[in-house]
Amino acid sequence: MSVNQGYSLNEIIGRNCRFLQGADTDPIAIQEVSTSIREGNTCQVVLKNYRKDGTPFWNELKISPVRDTKGRVIHYIGAQTDITERVLATEARTTAQTTLKQSEKKYRDLVEMSQDLIWSTDQEGRFTFVNSAAKRILGYEPEEMIGHTFTDFQPPEQQQQGWEVYQQILAAQSYYQYETVQLHSDGKPVHISFNAIVLRDEAGLVLGTTGIGRDITESKRAEVALLHSQRFLNSVLDNLPVGVCCKNASDLRFAFCNKTCEELLGFSRQDVLGKNDYDLFPQEQADFFTTIDREVLRNGKLVDIPEEQIQTGHQELRILHTRKIPLLDAQGTPEYLLAITEEITERKQIEIQLRKSEELYRTIAKNFPNGAVVLFDSDCRYTLAEGTDLEVVGCCKDKEFLEGKTLHETVTPETSELLEPYFHAALAGIENVFEVPDRDSRFCGDSFASRIYKVHTLPVRNENGEITAGMMMTQNITERKQAEEALLAQLCMEALRANVHLALTQKATLQQSLQLCAETIVRHLDAAFARIWILNSEEDVLELQASAGMYTHIDGPHSRVRVGEFKIGMIAQKRQPHLSNTVQDDPRISDREWAKREGMVAFAGYPLLVEEKLVGVMAMFFIQPLCEAKQIGLFTVANAIALNIEHKRTTEALSETEAKLQKLAANMPGMIYRFLLRPDGLISFPYMSPGCRELYELEPEAAQNDVSLVYNLIHPDDLQEHKDSVALSAQTLQPWYWEGRMYTASGKLKWIQGASRPELQANGDIIWDGLLMDITERKTAEEALRYKTTQLEQTLKELQHTQLQLVQSEKMSGLGQLVAGVAHEINNPVNFIYGNLVHTEEYTQDLLYLLSLYQQHYPHPVPEILEEAETIDLDFLLEDLPKMLTSMKLGAERIREIVLSLRNFSRLDEAQVKPVDIHEGIDSTLLILHNRLKAKPESPGIQVIKEYSDLPLVECYPGQLNQVFMNILVNAIDALEVGIADWVLGTGDKGLGKNSSNPQSLIPNPQSPAPEIRICTEVLNAQSVVIKIKDNGSGMTANVRSRLFDPFFTTKTVGKGTGLGLSISYQIITQKHGGVLKCFSEPGQGAEFWIEIPICQN
Repeated sequence: MSVNQGYSLNEIIGRNCRFLQGADTDPIAIQEVSTSIREGNTCQVVLKNYRKDGTPFWNELKISPVRDTKGRVIHYIGAQTDITERVLATEARTTAQTTLKQSEKKYRDLVEMSQDLIWSTDQEGRFTFVNSAAKRILGYEPEEMIGHTFTDFQPPEQQQQGWEVYQQILAAQSYYQYETVQLHSDGKPVHISFNAIVLRDEAGLVLGTTGIGRDITESKRAEVALLHSQRFLNSVLDNLPVGVCCKNASDLRFAFCNKTCEELLGFSRQDVLGKNDYDLFPQEQADFFTTIDREVLRNGKLVDIPEEQIQTGHQELRILHTRKIPLLDAQGTPEYLLAITEEITERKQIEIQLRKSEELYRTIAKNFPNGAVVLFDSDCRYTLAEGTDLEVVGCCKDKEFLEGKTLHETVTPETSELLEPYFHAALAGIENVFEVPDRDSRFCGDSFASRIYKVHTLPVRNENGEITAGMMMTQNITERKQAEEALLAQLCMEALRANVHLALTQKATLQQSLQLCAETIVRHLDAAFARIWILNSEEDVLELQASAGMYTHIDGPHSRVRVGEFKIGMIAQKRQPHLSNTVQDDPRISDREWAKREGMVAFAGYPLLVEEKLVGVMAMFFIQPLCEAKQIGLFTVANAIALNIEHKRTTEALSETEAKLQKLAANMPGMIYRFLLRPDGLISFPYMSPGCRELYELEPEAAQNDVSLVYNLIHPDDLQEHKDSVALSAQTLQPWYWEGRMYTASGKLKWIQGASRPELQANGDIIWDGLLMDITERKTAEEALRYKTTQLEQTLKELQHTQLQLVQSEKMSGLGQLVAGVAHEINNPVNFIYGNLVHTEEYTQDLLYLLSLYQQHYPHPVPEILEEAETIDLDFLLEDLPKMLTSMKLGAERIREIVLSLRNFSRLDEAQVKPVDIHEGIDSTLLILHNRLKAKPESPGIQVIKEYSDLPLVECYPGQLNQVFMNILVNAIDALEVGIADWVLGTGDKGLGKNSSNPQSLIPNPQSPAPEIRICTEVLNAQSVVIKIKDNGSGMTANVRSRLFDPFFTTKTVGKGTGLGLSISYQIITQKHGGVLKCFSEPGQGAEFWIEIPICQN
């Protein structure tokens, strides 16, 4: 113990064990130990104790008493076992199991919530598990896929390949990724990307596979669109006169290069793509390129490298002028690095040659394309001026005017202020290359403000390297800059069009698609904001549907703009775009102060037209000028959005029209169809309305796919006539009309009438659009006319039947009213009598008590009183009077019960369906028939045995149901009364014995069964109740039983029945209550009527 607990032996001896316990030690276990010690019993418990250092441990303690020779406990021996590891292991196992269950539920929930298809298969490729995403992706419930192989959901031509892929999955050691095409339940192909892995048991045997499938159908469609756009861009880029290449921003590896770039670098496209600069160029050169690239990506701005020397793949040295700019993704993060480069090797060589010879300089300067070359000395005096654009640098085409004059003497002060710092820098040995900002009149003058010039200032050195002069070369790069801008704009607009196309093709509402388009325009063109309106043609109002950028709301004063109002309404009215790069001075901008405050520069508004039909307006504001390429690109975007709006509207209208036509076709009697006859004699049904199901008992799709299904149903005797009529209509192009017989798919014979008008198509096809109608009823009517006499007789019988039913119904109604009236009339006086009997009984008791008091106090009355008492027999009167009052009270109660039964039977106030107690209706009927059931002097009576079950309230027509009980019970009583003589005489004959003339003298024959009616009720399947009424009469033959419920059929003598009681009862149960009425009977076995009605009526 000292080892386990940290205490020495001396610290333990003499102490109570409580020093080992803590606050969380089980008190029940401690009490068990105390009880065992007190009672001298053995005990084993588990306690949580604490060591000397305060650490807990679990102790399994077992104590046993030690007794002396007399059986007395002298001390206890205890054994402690440290079971901490076992307890902790048990707790850990319990925690792990709980965690495992929670984890299993969590992952199962995640699987079911996943938008991807998650599945498992066995070794044969049959699905053993599929999550609920199968319904969204493939249109099948998971249960429909279980047990099927994945190839069952592939197109037939891909199933063999699919099975081979599955074998590869089973052979794979790690996960296997592949793409395939599955078939949706509606037959449409679905592109799915699968990631699969093999499932193995502990022995490494293959159990099956599991994996995830993602619907990539939309991305596949987007890939096709992007591929088309990519091909177009590649074609444009490959034909540019400048080199264009792109690198991935992440690793600076080449992702694209055009043909010009291939020629400049000296490497083929295959050699460049996927490589970085270190794979293509020397170390020092690659370091320079990489440093510049990273600077561009870090700063996110355009970097102009006027001169960079590279060693090409042909081992040539070339000098390039390169511009680099980052291309950003949707989040504004650099995704690619775009470089546009041109070779300036020749230009640099020209500059070198100019240092050697002024004449060479002049010769070259004369031939310098699209620019001018000037040399100047240390005083900024021109010593040489040549070129086609000398007026740019001196406002004069005459070189003699320039040569010999200083910069200040030949240009304006503004131009001198611009150029002088560069001249001095060149003379100081500093070379500069810069572009004059677009439309900078300080350099070009107002007459050349639309041009863009590249200016290169550099020092001119002699053979010793000394600076002898400076040189300025100017080159008109307007066209090149425009080409570059056009290229960038083209790239931007292609990306914009691709993203707009993607937004328009998504499964979304029109407003959601337009909002995505507006957001895409703002993101790609850096627009301040963009908005799209749709025309409400009924009100001639433009309604704002989408807004993105600095304004995202679609309410406010511009949410509804009438055509012709504001700039938006004017664009719609004139159906012409409105484009402006001078918004702040544009008279159409109603709030120019707002434009100045927000820094707006450009506006672009486009009418959304579809074949000259206005569907809306698209408008954007920009804080920078909008180039022509973007203006043209936006025009195509506007056309795409307009077409999408019209397409969406047309689709909705077509869907609505189609739904109406489908509804019309579905509700129209007969079948609407289109029949096609080709010039080669082939026939088909391009369309059949849903009436095909009722007419032919065929699905329209099945009949359209196989015309023979329809022709095989035509009656053989009418088939040739049908073919001839079609051929004649095709030949003459006259309306087709035909009547004939056909069999439905179930074998039912029908008469069909068809009518249509042929139309000859341009390709030689003939189309009949017409209607086929079932005229079987009409034909049947025509056939029936030939049997007019029989039909009239049948009609007469039906009228007689109906009349008798009406008479019977009126009788029952009159009887009900009579019974209810009698019950009411009797009820009032009976209530009066019954109420007065109570007081009469009280008064009588008071009088009798008073009389007894007289007798006590006047025991000897006068002779006259004694005589009168004897005359009226006072003692008998005192004894009989209370009995008489009690009998009157019982009689009145009996009358009340009869009245209640009469009212219950008539049910005049219960003509509608209502929940009632079935037993109450049966008892009321029995009470009314009590006189026929009770014993009489000439008959023993009929015993009624009730075997009632606990029934719920049943929804029914109470009065009509009571009529059924009355009809069946009366028939049972009639049958039993016929057999009463059998019970009395035991002769077996119906009625009284032939030799008996005094029925009252008859005595019961104990050998014949007593007449009885047994009534049983029960609940059947919790849905219906069954009432069985059985008698032990003579029964009936099969012939009688088969006609039992026929109208006018009766076995009773004339005058005792109409034969309508059971027929009406049958209609009440089957038609009114949706129940069952049937009879079981054999001769000599009595008859049992089975009444079954639902507990609740529909």
